[in-house]
Amino acid sequence: MASRNEIPEDSYIKKENVKTSTQEDNKYTSNHWQEDRNVTESYLYAYENSLWTDVTLECTAENGDAYNIKAHRMILASRSPVFEAMLFGPAADKGETIQITSFGYELMDLLIRYLYAGVSALTEDTAITTYKIAHFFQVPALVDECSYYLRSIFSKDNVCEILDLSLQYDNVGLRNAASDYIDQNASNAIETKGFLQVSQSCLEYMFVGDTFHVEEQTIFRRSLDWAKQHEEENNPNKAKHEVEEEKFDTTVKDFRKALGNAFQYIRFG
Repeated sequence: MASRNEIPEDSYIKKENVKTSTQEDNKYTSNHWQEDRNVTESYLYAYENSLWTDVTLECTAENGDAYNIKAHRMILASRSPVFEAMLFGPAADKGETIQITSFGYELMDLLIRYLYAGVSALTEDTAITTYKIAHFFQVPALVDECSYYLRSIFSKDNVCEILDLSLQYDNVGLRNAASDYIDQNASNAIETKGFLQVSQSCLEYMFVGDTFHVEEQTIFRRSLDWAKQHEEENNPNKAKHEVEEEKFDTTVKDFRKALGNAFQYIRFG
């Protein structure tokens, strides 16, 4: 009979597959999306992947397609008093779906990404519309970002539109910056398409000051162009041949009415 010392270990000891602490730790720390993300990155990941959402915003894209944005009530309400009123106010919609008609899908997605992560992706094409939606939803930090960005991209082609925006929303800093740029580039700015698209109040604001140094003949010519442009916009149903035949007579007759108070600042002598 063999002694115990001579018996192979495997014949009397049942070995178990014991997991080490390192193996156990790896079980709980690997392959989790939260690992390498900070708070805002985690929020954005949850938004992008529709995790645990509790509200749906129905929007329409620029191409006319309908889109649903799935989001989190708590995050939207904590970042915007308008969303707070919409979601938790006395007249809040208690349903899980809310229709958004004032802004398209692309702009809403840009706004919500900012609410989640505090990061904007502004471009020259989106800065003005982003300013408007940030103002509407009362997100002052994004309004400021848009304002600073707009100041950095002034050009003869966009500065009139930016000035008009600043007047509409009473943004004094942006208004002063745009005015200074226009004063320094007045002869170029007045010849742009952007000049023809400004509002009547913006036109008056540009003419009232003594720093808009452009020849009076040029101001009169471009003011007439502006009046023609707005006459056509105000009468979209007029037949094309009527517009061609009556364009000059109509705009001369209504020139003063079209320009409003801006008319008095045009010097004809």
